[in-house]
Amino acid sequence: MPRDERTRAHLGPAIERRVQVRCYKGKLLTSEGNMELDFVGVDPNNPADQCPAVFVDPDTGDFYMQGETVTDRAVLAWINSDSRILDSESVVKLPARMASIILEAANGSYQRGRRRFPVGQHPRPDQDIRSRRDRADVR
Repeated sequence: MPRDERTRAHLGPAIERRVQVRCYKGKLLTSEGNMELDFVGVDPNNPADQCPAVFVDPDTGDFYMQGETVTDRAVLAWINSDSRILDSESVVKLPARMASIILEAANGSYQRGRRRFPVGQHPRPDQDIRSRRDRADVR
């Protein structure tokens, strides 16, 4: 069974689009200026403005996972034995308590256009690219 079909079968019939999981470490940077991701959710046990979190690209349906970068050599070796980890990839860990948030992203039941912090209420305003873009009226 091809990989996409295994993914679709694993996630259930609610998923009708191709699913791609992309994990990035660090900041998501774009020079396009029109990059928009839907915020799906953050770890419910998140004590402050920290990760992990799940985002979806509303145009492609691709997932962006923010989480703890896995550095444990045994875990990385295990993962690499089934799915080679390329130099351009990283493995992130999301806690099991985020399963419902991940399922929301996968089945598309999350609120489109949702933001974690409303415009003007971001705890780090200098890093809030969407508010800066909204104020500059750049789309």
